[in-house]
Amino acid sequence: MPRTSLALAIIAAVTFVMLSASVLAADPDPAVVKQVQDDVKLLRQGVFRVLSKSEIETALALMHPKIIEAVGGIEKARESATSESRRQATSLFTIEKVEFLQAPEFFSGKEHDFVFVPIAMTMSRVDRTRNQSLTFYLGGRKKGDTGWKYVEASKLIRDKGSTFFADFPEDKQFPPVFTRQLK
Repeated sequence: MPRTSLALAIIAAVTFVMLSASVLAADPDPAVVKQVQDDVKLLRQGVFRVLSKSEIETALALMHPKIIEAVGGIEKARESATSESRRQATSLFTIEKVEFLQAPEFFSGKEHDFVFVPIAMTMSRVDRTRNQSLTFYLGGRKKGDTGWKYVEASKLIRDKGSTFFADFPEDKQFPPVFTRQLK
């Protein structure tokens, strides 16, 4: 094969690989989309409803290790999650709806795969006021791993994600977040 043809073949192969990677990032496996949405739904609902023991254990396994360290380790995190879950039994909020208004956004760093998982929740209070919130979770996993670890948006705003993942892209923009009262 002449050099020019070989060079063109290599360029074509590299271009194909790059295009394939960008398509995979934009159009991930539906099973992975479902996995990250189910993970985040459990984590988000856990803030507003009572979780079973197994749900608490699952939620703890999904949390980024630095979150667990910040509360004093796994036992303290478990105690905190259990007491918070019991407190939710007397909460003034009721979850009406949890939904994903946008698809998760997958992207990569040098060592990790990342995902923004936007989630919307409509809640009502005992005084009949209703609120809708839109937030997101950042998921990360080492390339090649299957399990994700998550951090909720409010933990990220100040540090742009690098506290939790050293290779988080510095120029990556976060999805919008808001809370608004509904009529």
